Amino acid sequence: GEPTANQPLVGHKGLVRYHIKTTGVTAHASMPEQGDNAIHKIANVVRQLTHFDFGVVPHPLMGLPTLNVGTITGGLNINSVPDEAEIGIDIRTIPGQTAESIQKQLQGALGNEVDVTNIASENSVLTDSRNEWVQQVYEVMETRLGRRPEPATAVYFTDGSVMKPAYGDPPTVILGPGEPKCAHKTDEYCSIENLAMVTDAYLEIMCRWCMSS
Repeated sequence: GEPTANQPLVGHKGLVRYHIKTTGVTAHASMPEQGDNAIHKIANVVRQLTHFDFGVVPHPLMGLPTLNVGTITGGLNINSVPDEAEIGIDIRTIPGQTAESIQKQLQGALGNEVDVTNIASENSVLTDSRNEWVQQVYEVMETRLGRRPEPATAVYFTDGSVMKPAYGDPPTVILGPGEPKCAHKTDEYCSIENLAMVTDAYLEIMCRWCMSS
């Protein structure tokens, strides 16, 4: 049910999130030389992360991992040197990357004065597009889309990462009527035409799955 514009996808990137914290020494704003500004330090961290190189080869379907600085906090008031600052980062991973290996990369690049804490981690999902059931899903959608779907994956994360191992690692396809480019944006929408198409497709896909079980 994730937004794929009715294109069946055979996987998605993984997810790891970290809090990165810097510390300093507080002082009155009129005497900044007596303090150690933690916000200056976290600003330097953000700059270093802007074009962070994970040192990995692009995955044939998922491409390269991505990194986003999503939150930033620091300081108690405007007239004092902040002694603490923190950012939250979101990384979408490709197969072969782990939370532990990425944390080592971040710590090594940012230095020991920066505290890197992992707060979330979920694996990527990938099903071989040659799988028999995936090919059946392609057949179902081909009659509705007017063309044979090509193997592709989602750039975002889904519940498939949790559900796939919980149900014994079945072949997994991500398929839904929403527009992926509109996700988490103002006026996110789903067309009635796509909704009707995928509702009918879901029924046929479920019937085929039950008949093959």
